[in-house]
Amino acid sequence: MAPDKLDEFLGYLAKKEGWQSLTKVAETIKIPEEKAEIIAQFLQKYAFITYNPRKRRVRIDPRVREIYQKDAKENLQENP
Repeated sequence: MAPDKLDEFLGYLAKKEGWQSLTKVAETIKIPEEKAEIIAQFLQKYAFITYNPRKRRVRIDPRVREIYQKDAKENLQENP
């Protein structure tokens, strides 16, 4: 599992509010849906996200979103 795809997966969710379709996440970060499901299971195991496999949707943990948003702000300040 490529670390950059994990980061893209979390980064996408950090920009969105609430539940997101696993299909939409996979399409957006350009990976097969099966791989997105593996990533979702992995990230849920470590409490980065909540994954509902029956409805095939995901949402980021609020604490993880906060880290991503803070990081994005710092990057903007360093590279205007």
